[in-house]
Amino acid sequence: MLDRTAGSPHFTRNSTGLDVVADGLDLLAGGTLSRKELARRLAERHPGCDGRILAGQLELRTPLVHGAATGAWGSRGNRSAVSVTPAEVWLGQPMATAAAKDSAKELIRRYLAAFGPAGVKDVQAWCGLTRLGEVVTEMHELRHYSGPDGRDLIDLADAELPDPETLAPARLLPAFDNALLGHADRTRIISDEDRKRVMPGRAQVRPTFLVDGWVRGTWSCDAGTLLLTPFRPLCPTDRAALEQEANRLLPFVGGGVVAYSDLPLEQG
Repeated sequence: MLDRTAGSPHFTRNSTGLDVVADGLDLLAGGTLSRKELARRLAERHPGCDGRILAGQLELRTPLVHGAATGAWGSRGNRSAVSVTPAEVWLGQPMATAAAKDSAKELIRRYLAAFGPAGVKDVQAWCGLTRLGEVVTEMHELRHYSGPDGRDLIDLADAELPDPETLAPARLLPAFDNALLGHADRTRIISDEDRKRVMPGRAQVRPTFLVDGWVRGTWSCDAGTLLLTPFRPLCPTDRAALEQEANRLLPFVGGGVVAYSDLPLEQG
């Protein structure tokens, strides 16, 4: 998928005739640069080309490790100050290689460990690869289920399924959480109507909260206040559970108080 993205016109029309990977690794010279500095040096080496696009294409084409600041809570986006280091330099050893099919099998196992049971189309929607059904047919160790709609679902053989009557606890999810993005059919966790509020366009996926396993609103944290914005009124029981979970998160996000946007409380 990364190669396909790097081969899109957005990148290729800016790099015709260039070996972006070779140039980028040469500029990194076994060390670390910020995205901004890497882009500047690439533009300096190739006058008339957009260095930011060249640097972005390099990150898609070769393994680079981002500095710890990439994972800092409270901000997101393609920040130019993030540092990049060739993965082999960061590891101190060459990257391991494996056959494509073996790599695909391991990818499927890791996906199922997080999101199983799931269908092949779910795995493909998450990773961007296709024809994984052919790989799954060789994975005889997987367990098969029939979903509510009759679809074939797969899972790891040793993965335990909770009791169907188990209540899902209230949870706050960060922006771009894979629980929302990791399935072909996202209506298993969010309705089509509410998805428009969470994914309003311009590549945004807002932080959300779950009540009984369903997205019921968004949240944000600003100036010490963790603000919960339900899409619809919550009953007192759900509201209490959500507040308890939000208060557990406060120290992590550096907040001091939990508050709601001005929506009415559901009766009952």
